[in-house]
Amino acid sequence: MENLKQVDKKENLRNFEYSDIVGLAKSLGLPKFRADQLFTALYSTKVDNIDEITTLSKKLREELSENYTLKSFKSIKKQTSVDGSIKYLFTMYDDKSIEAVFMPWYDESEDKNIR
Repeated sequence: MENLKQVDKKENLRNFEYSDIVGLAKSLGLPKFRADQLFTALYSTKVDNIDEITTLSKKLREELSENYTLKSFKSIKKQTSVDGSIKYLFTMYDDKSIEAVFMPWYDESEDKNIR
């Protein structure tokens, strides 16, 4: 439990918007392109941990890892129903699970469904 408390003190970079990442880079004395690299890694490449951001130097990754983390959830199960609804089971970073359901909406004036 002690490890979980220690990790929780770190800020989750997944909660940062682009402007926050630019501000972070600026506060660390980094050029703006580093903020772009970090944002791309988080939201396009979708890395699972800071060590996977190979566009950043190893030293910078280590510095970021001291104060920041990447918490997320993973889809571990997906069930699709005949009506088009989809039920997902996700596991969280703390090993707890949550379920979510996507329910398609059908527009009666059209033949195709709206998602």
